[in-house]
Amino acid sequence: MTTDISEQQVRERLASYEDTKVTDELYSFGQTLLHDAVERLNKSDSKAGAMAGYAGGVVALLASTAKMWAGNEHSWHILLPMVATALLFLAAVVAVLSLRLKKTDWLSPDEWMKKECLESGERLRRYHILTMWGVHESLDVAYQKKTAAIRKAEFLMLAAWLLLAVSLFDIARRYAAL
Repeated sequence: MTTDISEQQVRERLASYEDTKVTDELYSFGQTLLHDAVERLNKSDSKAGAMAGYAGGVVALLASTAKMWAGNEHSWHILLPMVATALLFLAAVVAVLSLRLKKTDWLSPDEWMKKECLESGERLRRYHILTMWGVHESLDVAYQKKTAAIRKAEFLMLAAWLLLAVSLFDIARRYAAL
């Protein structure tokens, strides 16, 4: 992932103006961005958890009924639900792995009360904006990794459902022919 702007560019922009109202606006907007970044991570965790539970539940259902659907089938078509079950299991594993805690940067007590910035409220606020930018970048990287894993789980679930649909339509076609 590439960042939109570098830390050096942030520093240059923070040094490029005099109006304290600009600092106030940047600070306020930075707080909004941090709140949004944390919420996106939380929502992606919720989605991954739901996907893992759903895929795991379908795997349990297919496994518990395997005697019924596998015992009556004597052709290569039995592979479709078996592969679908394996894909759903893999999707559940990928979704659970995306729930692992990711190391991210956060605001430290030193950044909160940066000694070099305590002589001026304006300088301290500008420094806080810089640290908020760093935290936002870190959270965004974690979010990108998490959503990439969720996309893989979604793809695996879709592939499994396509295989199950083909299997269902094949069974329906054969019973309709009877």
